[in-house]
Amino acid sequence: MKKSDNPEEKEKKQQPTLTADEKAKKIKEERAKFQQTKPMMSAMLGGLRQTVDFRLPGNIVASSNFKRSPLGTLGLIFEGGKMIEAIDKLMADDEWLGKNGFDPQSAPEMDDEFCGLIFGEKAPVSASVTGANQPLFDYAVETTAARKGTEALQKKLGLVSIAAPAQGGQIKSIKVVGARIAREMDKKLDLRPFHQEAGYTLAVFVEFPGSILDITDKSVIESALAGDGSSLIKGNRDWDRRLGFPKLSADQASAIFDVELKMPPPGVQGIKEISGLLQYRVSMATKETDLGQMELKTGSKSGELGASIEAIKDGWKDGTKELELKLKLKPTDLKAVHLVENGVRSELKRSGYSGSDNTTVFTFQIDGELPEKASLIVETYDKIQTFDAPFTLENLSLLGEPIGPGA
Repeated sequence: MKKSDNPEEKEKKQQPTLTADEKAKKIKEERAKFQQTKPMMSAMLGGLRQTVDFRLPGNIVASSNFKRSPLGTLGLIFEGGKMIEAIDKLMADDEWLGKNGFDPQSAPEMDDEFCGLIFGEKAPVSASVTGANQPLFDYAVETTAARKGTEALQKKLGLVSIAAPAQGGQIKSIKVVGARIAREMDKKLDLRPFHQEAGYTLAVFVEFPGSILDITDKSVIESALAGDGSSLIKGNRDWDRRLGFPKLSADQASAIFDVELKMPPPGVQGIKEISGLLQYRVSMATKETDLGQMELKTGSKSGELGASIEAIKDGWKDGTKELELKLKLKPTDLKAVHLVENGVRSELKRSGYSGSDNTTVFTFQIDGELPEKASLIVETYDKIQTFDAPFTLENLSLLGEPIGPGA
């Protein structure tokens, strides 16, 4: 309900002064726009009625446009019919219309005049309290029962929820769950086992002490020794020591990744040791960044997060659109993008991404047509902590199964 900080609105108000004839022509055009839009607004908002009650901590010392109840709550009633009546009345006011104009893509600014017509007082929708030093209820206690009920319902529906964020660095467990051996073949044949280069790969499963955001590329294999003590590290490049293709579980509390090594020497029956470092990130919160009102077309930009619309095209499915949005973010730092049109907020369906150097182009699939203008809100993970967790796997067969020392 606060006044708009939209740069386009500020620019509109800073336009050069119009002559009397130009102003009269503009007002006439604005009224025509409203009359064209009014039937659709009436259909959408005419029967809408929303009632909200706020129970605020502390003592309420002042409020405007709220209705106070004997129980100490503040009530607010919004009626779509009143909003249409208010706009109708303001459109007849030459002074107001000349100053504010009419944009069929968005509601008028909630200034004092507009608030007065809808809620009764020519003032912002606001409230002030004092002595709000304590919460009204114990959030942890109140949500405990709800969490238990949620877990039972999710299990019944076969759903998986995100685990609570990890609070420390040590992993809970680690084990080998798969092995692949690709022996060297004559390269002139142009044939490769499993379509892979010669080598030895282990699939490793790890459990974290809670949910994580991602495994970073700082995670490495520090040592890999065959049963005879020889090194199985593939080479001297940093890339040769990195973990391959880490993938998180649905609850984000486990992961699987590849450890790519050299083939053990002939006659060696096991692995003496594989040790390394897992570096992972944990998000403790999320935050939202409003990209502002944007024209939904290729080339549109925002000053926030280096955002730009790279392309809008027909989707692979009939009746859908594909929107490519570039943001200065890592792929894993984005939680969601929401589109807001006429106060209605909807989450865009992410279908892929590409990028490098902490800049990513995210692709979204949208059912139906896109509006000409809308606000985009980017929800990102925040308060990110990074943990280092050393790990060791010892005395394994070539299939990754535990065996006795010295085998």
